[in-house]
Amino acid sequence: EDQSISNYLDLFIKKKVFQCGVCPRCPECGITFWYHIDETKQHTICKGCGNEYALSSGEEWYYSLNSLIKTTSIQGTFPVVLTLGHILLESKFSFLYFPSTELYEKDNKSPVAELDVICFSDGKMIIGEIKRQERLFKQSDFDKIKETSKKIRPDLVIFTSLDKIEPSPRVKGMINKLNEELADELIEAKWYPLKRLY
Repeated sequence: EDQSISNYLDLFIKKKVFQCGVCPRCPECGITFWYHIDETKQHTICKGCGNEYALSSGEEWYYSLNSLIKTTSIQGTFPVVLTLGHILLESKFSFLYFPSTELYEKDNKSPVAELDVICFSDGKMIIGEIKRQERLFKQSDFDKIKETSKKIRPDLVIFTSLDKIEPSPRVKGMINKLNEELADELIEAKWYPLKRLY
């Protein structure tokens, strides 16, 4: 297991997802700062007090996400990618996806809807609304996706978040109501739990 983690870490470093560095403690002020490997020298100048000191022979490696990954995580791209990855792993025969997509009607220059997830898994069309936190779901999200669903007729509408395996009674109630409203269209709506991959 340790070797497997090490292999993944090596891969992420090679792909520049993680940046290597050290976090030495300044003997003068006691503050630690992370220094990228490229800016690390045998004698380091503290970013806090300006003291110059020698690095210890026993310094440990510390890793930082690159700025692009941090930005996509903050902007909500990571939950969408994670959800698509789960659907891909569950697909038996085929999988096709589109990035987060804006939908337009003919002769309309403004988008009428925006979908976090739109994909095809084993011949079924899936659309979805993804949030970082379950509490961020609002009734307006369900109203918008209901109207979109009636226009493009997906097989399945999913909702999920990074922080909850099961939805709260509030969100579960909104999903149940949406299911009733889409029943005549033969469209199913459900909570899609993101299972841990480790």
